[in-house]
Amino acid sequence: YSRSKLAAEAMLSDVLSQQTRLIILRPTNHTGPGHDERFALPSFAAQIARIELGLAPPVLNIGNLDVERDFLDIGDAIKAYISILDNLSQLPMRATYNVGSGQPINMKNLVDKMVKLARVPVEVRVDPSRFRSDEVPSQSVGFDKLHAATSWKPTQSMEHTIVQLIEYWREQISRR
Repeated sequence: YSRSKLAAEAMLSDVLSQQTRLIILRPTNHTGPGHDERFALPSFAAQIARIELGLAPPVLNIGNLDVERDFLDIGDAIKAYISILDNLSQLPMRATYNVGSGQPINMKNLVDKMVKLARVPVEVRVDPSRFRSDEVPSQSVGFDKLHAATSWKPTQSMEHTIVQLIEYWREQISRR
């Protein structure tokens, strides 16, 4: 996955003239209300919503919790992209910026927080079929360069994001 992104960056650098502005953003995982449940945190939130409504057994099926990920609230990600556009005239013609929180978060801690928000008891069950063979143990990126260029920094806590995710999925599942 990351190799394809690097290849695309290299290709753009090669085919665009030096007079063409090329700003590359490298976002980490971002999530929030509306995020598809094929992804980890929305999947957990949707499962909890189904459990609470009695539509699923009280078991939260999860993958590898022994990993750390850099999650960013979708609102913060959008503000980062807007900060690039707002500051475009001051940015170099060619630049690459990481868009992330800079804080790796242990997946087990996130799942524990989500389970505490559940309105009914939930058992957490590890499902080996949800493991990835090429799992990276820890991922995070610093946002110092983006902050220096635009003054952007993340403002939303993951606790806030998790609450919003669960509320979103409660509403979505109850409508069905």
